Amino acid sequence: MNDGLSENSPFTKVQNDVLERLAGVGLSGREFRLLFVIWRKTWGWGKKKDKITLSQFSHLSGIDRRKCHVLLSDLIEKRIIKKSVAVNGNRKIINYSFNNIFSEWRVLPPRGTRKKEKDVPKNGNIMLPSKATKLLPSTAHTKERKKDKESDAGVRVPPEDTDRPPYFWHGVVHLNGRQYIQHAFADDHTSAKDAIKNLFIEKGGLSRRQIEAGIFLVLKAERSSEVTA
Repeated sequence: MNDGLSENSPFTKVQNDVLERLAGVGLSGREFRLLFVIWRKTWGWGKKKDKITLSQFSHLSGIDRRKCHVLLSDLIEKRIIKKSVAVNGNRKIINYSFNNIFSEWRVLPPRGTRKKEKDVPKNGNIMLPSKATKLLPSTAHTKERKKDKESDAGVRVPPEDTDRPPYFWHGVVHLNGRQYIQHAFADDHTSAKDAIKNLFIEKGGLSRRQIEAGIFLVLKAERSSEVTA
């Protein structure tokens, strides 16, 4: 790898519209690093998609191979990238590509730039604030309440339970200009998505059809063991 650039250095052409769109979404730094790998392996060679192994992602990005798998799954869920599988004899060939249809993306804007919502719907769902730093109010100050822990994001977290799944997930539905939120503990993204969808149906006043008609996002917060009062 060269220590610097020269006028004759090869380059990867990225359209301005793509850069402007990505500047307004809330991807993590590691997600962007994997996105750069995909661009380098596809657009850098004049291709729309390419076979990229987890080892290649790890080598080029410096991210652990197992973590690459999780981050790629998140980017696919957000529809920023696409994954296709082809079968060649007994081998599976996995190709990755960038999704340049912006309307299909399911991402939130960067933290601190979201439009503040003051209205609370009648069904009791909570509007997603621009900065979730204020703790949810409580109606009583009891000994049990003091034992409960509250996360930095302002979400009430129940007391520690060794049987509880290890990850805490935020579920958001964007529908008709409004944002609805529910939370759940789950082992992985799939089980979290199912659990939060059921919460929206059972407690949130949304139907399955409304959830499917809106933009439904499920994002992992932090390990429950790391949630402190």
